[in-house]
Amino acid sequence: MPARLPKLTAWVCLVPLWAGCQGPQPDQPNRGNASAPRGVVVLSPEAQGRAGVVVEAVSKVREPSFLAATGWLVARPGAEVAVKAPATGLVTLGSGKEGIGPGRVIENAGEPLGAIQVVLSPQEQAALVAAKEDVDVIVRQSLTTLELAEAQLQRVQESKEAVPGTRLAELREKVEHARAA
Repeated sequence: MPARLPKLTAWVCLVPLWAGCQGPQPDQPNRGNASAPRGVVVLSPEAQGRAGVVVEAVSKVREPSFLAATGWLVARPGAEVAVKAPATGLVTLGSGKEGIGPGRVIENAGEPLGAIQVVLSPQEQAALVAAKEDVDVIVRQSLTTLELAEAQLQRVQESKEAVPGTRLAELREKVEHARAA
């Protein structure tokens, strides 16, 4: 008896599955709406009310030609315009009143399409201030080095004593490096 138990269990599980996969028989009436395609659930008005489903007719609304608002705007699909910029900011339109968009004809090659007003986060502002201070220190150091190197070169060139040519070349190179910095 125990050897037949797995076979019996398999038949007990498979027969209901096979019967459930057959679909509705032609002699059974369709329980839903006769016009609804297979797989579509149709709710009666009472069931819609219990579920909280509200059906309204679609109305047409005239949209304004422009919108002034603060916040985030999302363009309707297919009407997006990608603006690539090196910084985050707000895009303002150029001289053309129709704005930036696909299919727009540009009559003048130098016509500005728009401008970006850069908006920096507090972290970016702090990083820029720190970078500017570092650069200011480097510029002051370079100017001081240049002044000292030029003065030293001037003294050596005006001296009546013999100076090796390599020393003059080193001083001239030091002056050029300081100018470049």
